[in-house]
Amino acid sequence: MPMALTIDLTDQDNYWTLRVDGELAYDEAARFRMALDRILSSPNCSVLLDLSCVAYMDSSALGLLLSFNKKCTTQGGSVVLITGPITDRLLELTRLSAVFPQAESREAALLMLPEPVREYGRSDGIANRLAAMEAE
Repeated sequence: MPMALTIDLTDQDNYWTLRVDGELAYDEAARFRMALDRILSSPNCSVLLDLSCVAYMDSSALGLLLSFNKKCTTQGGSVVLITGPITDRLLELTRLSAVFPQAESREAALLMLPEPVREYGRSDGIANRLAAMEAE
C-alpha cells in the first residue's frame, strides 16, 4: 500500500522550508508542483527542500525538481536538499548528486544557503538564522 504524501511549506522570511514525506509519484506531482510554484512566485526563492522522509520518488518528481532548481537559480535563489537514504541513492543512480547541494540535517543545510542581503545591503548573518532555529 502506498504511503500518503505530506507536503509542508513554511516561509522563514529569507528562505522557504519545503518538507515532503511519503511517496512522491506522478499522481501527486500536481501537489508538489503547486508548492514549488508558490516558492517561485515569491521575491526570494531560496529553499531548504527536506526529502529525508521520502519513501519513493519517480521520474516525474525528479523532472519537477530539476525544472524548479533551474528556475530558482535563474531568479537568484538557491536550493539545498536535505536527503535521506532513498533520495541519496536516487540522486547517485541518476547522477544528479552533482546538480544539487545536499545536507544530512536542517542545520547543515541552513549553513549552505547564501547570506541573504536585505534592502539596505546589510547581511542577516548565519547567527540570526541559527538563533531563529533554536527558538522553534
